[in-house]
Amino acid sequence: LALYACGRTTGIVLDSGDGVTHAVPVYDGYGLSHALLRLDLAGRDVTDYLMKLRSTLHPECDVLFTTARDRLIARDMKEKCCYIAEDYELENMKHVNEIEANYEMPDGSMLRMVRERYQAPECIFNPSLLGSEQDGVTN
Repeated sequence: LALYACGRTTGIVLDSGDGVTHAVPVYDGYGLSHALLRLDLAGRDVTDYLMKLRSTLHPECDVLFTTARDRLIARDMKEKCCYIAEDYELENMKHVNEIEANYEMPDGSMLRMVRERYQAPECIFNPSLLGSEQDGVTN
């Protein structure tokens, strides 16, 4: 359906859930199940990495990202503020003002997010950031 929404019947559909990511090649509207690829990196790993980045880059922050409640906050932050950088190196060269975003915490306070917005999802493409030796989705 993802391809049909773009008006196409041939391409690759990347489905990333909480615990697993699948790359499904589709030709003329038919999924090629024999060529399906599975990657054991997904949304949960991005959330974990975002929590680690926040704790490392912003140790002054009131949220330590250690509890189950903090994990839910981090997941919401990921879903609302994170994005995939088209060119990771180019994104690193941008000024902070170009990439910052504010996230409203449940208590109404604002949390400033900068480079972690695109650094967290990068672990799906470069699993070595997580200390994993498996290939990323681009391999």
